[in-house]
Amino acid sequence: MSVTLKGNTLRMDMSASLEALAEAEGLQPALREAVRGDSQPAHGQQAVAWLLAAAGDSQLAAAILALDAELELQDGATQSYGNWLALRATAGEPAVAGLHFSTAARLDFYQADGAWLALARWPAGRTRVAIGGWGPAPLLAMDGREASGILQAAENTLMLAGNGEPEDEARLETVGQLAQQASAVVPK
Repeated sequence: MSVTLKGNTLRMDMSASLEALAEAEGLQPALREAVRGDSQPAHGQQAVAWLLAAAGDSQLAAAILALDAELELQDGATQSYGNWLALRATAGEPAVAGLHFSTAARLDFYQADGAWLALARWPAGRTRVAIGGWGPAPLLAMDGREASGILQAAENTLMLAGNGEPEDEARLETVGQLAQQASAVVPK
């Protein structure tokens, strides 16, 4: 199976490499760039294993989080990639068989000064925003039925995730600029 596209769902099994994902038919340019941005040092790395181990500086993990991917477990159950990221320090390694996500959403990716924002928008209006570039995992800043409030959601997420480091203020400013860029492309 490796990487397959069926309808609006892209599926990867555990054997799929980052290279196979980057070359998958129907992959959006922004997601292809996120794969290539992450995979330079790990060309032959398995994509799902890469995502399970991804840190906050992974562009691909932020994009996959924005696309609301689900892990497919060996027992047939599924688990949200975002939930797994939030719980992985305490949950341990799940018995993962693969990962899938919808290709129906439009993905836009914004980056500057070591921070990035992934914006996924579905035709029905659902919008998800993930931010990253530091820390143990990318952060989900927004998941809603409308695209309004991207800037506020990104700023609130950063303020809650900040730990008083001097870099927090610079990150807040950079992500704020990225959120303004993202808000400008979203229809009002």
